[in-house]
This record gives sequence, C-alpha cells and structure tokens, in this order.
Amino acid sequence: MSKLDWLTQEINGLKDQGLYNRIRTIGSAQGAWLTVDGKNVLNFCSNNYLGLANHPRIVEAARQATKKYGVGPAAVRSIAGTMELHVQLEQRLAKFKGSEDVIFPGDLNQRGEGSDVAVHAENAIGDDQRAAEV
Repeated sequence: MSKLDWLTQEINGLKDQGLYNRIRTIGSAQGAWLTVDGKNVLNFCSNNYLGLANHPRIVEAARQATKKYGVGPAAVRSIAGTMELHVQLEQRLAKFKGSEDVIFPGDLNQRGEGSDVAVHAENAIGDDQRAAEV
C-alpha cells in the first residue's frame, strides 16, 4: 500500500456517495445558456444574475480599462497602492450611500471577506440575494 492509497479511497468513497465534485469546463460566455464540457446547457448556477457579464457597455469599459491599467494592480492595496479606478468607485458608492467615504474590498468574492462588510447591514451596499459566501 502506497502513502497515497488512502486518498484514492477517500475520493472513491465520495464518488460512491454521489458527493464528488467534478469541476466542469465552461467554453462560452456566461448567460442563460452556455457551453459546458462541449454541450449547450441551461445555466441554473451563475452569479451573473443581473446579466452584466456580457453586456456590451461593461465589455467595452473593461476593454478600455485593460488598455489603460493592464489586468490588475499585481498586489493588494497596502502593497501596490490604490488604483484610480478604486478611488472613483468608492467616491461614487459614497455618494450613492450618502456617506462621507466608502472602502471597497476589491477581492470581496475571491476570499470571502464580504462577511466582514455584511455583518452590519447599514454599512453595506448589496442585495437581498447575496452569494452564499457573503
């Protein structure tokens, strides 16, 4: 028996119980319909519930921002600094919220830090259908 046999047994156990999660490959833009593992399927599990992932204005804004700023700051704000885009977003959110200032955690969904923001609803801007990790 090798050192990794226990891992194979665990994975097989998950498969036998129907609990094994195989990550599917998406081969199209997000929308109500998309291509998953080469098949056209109806999408019931997207965070794109506002339908903005492929909106022409969003795509063009992302294209322009990428031309100007590249694909990201390459590190968190405390290391790389705050990008103009973050400052502009925070100013617009503060105005919308009617508050003096807003700090937007740019990686809200990547690391689940949204829970820190969502603890006090009066301090957060969001909707009633927040993603499960928030």
